Amino acid sequence: MRYTVALLGKQMPDAVIVDDASELVRLAGELLEKNKDRLNLPDLRIQSLDEFLRLAGAAQPLDRGDKEAILLQAETLFRNFYPHLPFKKKDFPGDDPFVAIEQVRAQLDTLSTFDFHICMLLVFATVHDVHTSYALPAPYAGAVAFLPFQARFVVDGTGGRRLVVTKVMATSEDGEFEHEFFGAGAEILGWNRVSEITDRDLAGIGLEMAARSAAQLQPGANPDAELSRGVARMTLRPLSSIGLAASGAPPFRIDCSVVVDYAAKGEQQIRKILFPWSVATGLGPQTSFDASAFSISDSARETSCMYNVMYKSSETAAKQGVDAMFDTELPDPDLLKDERTGKRFGYLRIKDFGADLPGVAQDQILTRFKQILEDSNENAPDGLILDIRGNPGGQIQVAERMLQMLTPRAIEPVLFRYARTAAIDRVIEHFRNDGAGGDRSEFLAWLETRPEDDPPIEDLTAGRPLTVPTEANDVGQVYQGPVVLLIDALTYSAADMFAAGFQDHEIGEVIGVDSNTGGGGANLWRHEDLRTSIPPLPDIPLKPLPREVRMSLAIRRCERRGRNAGMPIEDIGVRADLVHQRTQDDLFLGNRDLVQLACRRLAQVPVFRVHIQSFDATLQGVNVKVETANVGFLEFRLDGALGLSAPVPAGGAGSFFVPNVNGAPLPKQLSVEGYTETQEATRRPAVAARAALRSPRPLSQRAR
Repeated sequence: MRYTVALLGKQMPDAVIVDDASELVRLAGELLEKNKDRLNLPDLRIQSLDEFLRLAGAAQPLDRGDKEAILLQAETLFRNFYPHLPFKKKDFPGDDPFVAIEQVRAQLDTLSTFDFHICMLLVFATVHDVHTSYALPAPYAGAVAFLPFQARFVVDGTGGRRLVVTKVMATSEDGEFEHEFFGAGAEILGWNRVSEITDRDLAGIGLEMAARSAAQLQPGANPDAELSRGVARMTLRPLSSIGLAASGAPPFRIDCSVVVDYAAKGEQQIRKILFPWSVATGLGPQTSFDASAFSISDSARETSCMYNVMYKSSETAAKQGVDAMFDTELPDPDLLKDERTGKRFGYLRIKDFGADLPGVAQDQILTRFKQILEDSNENAPDGLILDIRGNPGGQIQVAERMLQMLTPRAIEPVLFRYARTAAIDRVIEHFRNDGAGGDRSEFLAWLETRPEDDPPIEDLTAGRPLTVPTEANDVGQVYQGPVVLLIDALTYSAADMFAAGFQDHEIGEVIGVDSNTGGGGANLWRHEDLRTSIPPLPDIPLKPLPREVRMSLAIRRCERRGRNAGMPIEDIGVRADLVHQRTQDDLFLGNRDLVQLACRRLAQVPVFRVHIQSFDATLQGVNVKVETANVGFLEFRLDGALGLSAPVPAGGAGSFFVPNVNGAPLPKQLSVEGYTETQEATRRPAVAARAALRSPRPLSQRAR
């Protein structure tokens, strides 16, 4: 259908014709519902935004007491427990959550329930921290509003920024979006514009402003994160944390549809199309997890879930459990082969760090990661591309324990610090005196001070790791080739920490399609986690939230180790060593340009290898045969004690006898570290191998 529309209170010129895509949107929604059993979402329901808003309007309203209680709990969180607060005030001097709270309090008698919720979203948005968020209750909880397409910014050959449609939903069983012109590859030129597009090169500026506006209720911590988050929110919005409100003071306006200016793929003609918003509900309960072990962006996880529903609903089989975390396939596997040199590279995407597997033991995830890396030693000996773009985070210990398998160096887990407030001091003193209530284990590492511990600093308590250092190094290096890490501005939380550890321990080069990761540098607790973990003290008024309202808080601020020791992750994120501007070939040809760049960078790095061919453990010591590549010097350790240092023979292979210096009946573990330097002052392990010594007879074991 084509017609002239009134948009945002203004009449479009009569000559402007707009295609109405409402029927296609309805068909796409019906197809999703038809596939709900295959998606394992039996309660999935797709409805128009009008229908959803009628349902929301019938929900029980908040009374004044509810609103006051919510404001009090927000104040309690920010004042007593928020470790980023003094830093946020410096970084964002015009945004103060306490000023925003007082502004809301002054309007309580005039704010509707919906307007109050939007005001609370804006209160939490003042700190630019996705971990620290407000979430609306039912029916907004678990509801996601969406348009039937996805778009991303790319950089063209002249360096200009273009917004390109990357995915469209299927409207029929054959997987097509049945519109003559609008589809993947179309360039978006305007968003809810009344005037005509006169300069296509300037369209990107207006679209960037529209994207940043879409992020206003949940802004990113840095400009790249805000833009990436805003682009996603232009077409996909979890209503519990974002809503569908335009900017401005209450009352907020709801836009139930969007008019898009676009040019079809390969065409110059500019067209307009109208898309009404749809709303999906019944996406399943919120995942429950151990707060002490997690750092994740809930809204990013909700967005990822809905994205999979929208664009992968036609797939007949999906990976389950631990296997769903990993993806080793590329659309064009030939990109990982260099026919000229014969080099072979590998690709591994880590989608999250156990975000949806709270019941799965860490060791199960780590075992699968180890198996993939062992296979990569054989199938991709010349380098591995590790991709964590869009990873929303998950289990901190999983992320940090994975790092050891990529390097011979000892891993130092990141440090976490509570806010240094009177409330936290009282909680720590309460547990030091063996006070009852709360969860003492969450504060155990902060109850005693040891000489080797990191001391308190201004505004923050002493720093302690959440990952036990011995567990961060209990497996050792597995993959022995060079590694590069791919990041973007939607790499968040525990994925931020993984990227930081990767860079800080100099495991390899960090390549970003954005200049930095999302900047989520903290451990996340929900309001209920606080009430469970904090003992009932009279000066800390933690009370239940009314009407299923939810709040979350960055509870412990983390800082980096190694070469960036003391640097925070919050706001800054992890800066890429090399930035690759996303191209159209990346979007539509399986990240072709990005993968080729990564392979070129890997090809420039020498491959270091130490392979334990065989060993014979006796009471006197161990006879071992070793094969090496690009290594000049070896150190042999039995149960951690140095037993032998020796140069590598000509040809890179040799036999060695390592005496049992401990005098134990039989050593349990042999480790071999390879170095490129022979001088003690410059020596750093280039590669390591380990073997378990379980028998006094010869055994053959592949290096771990």
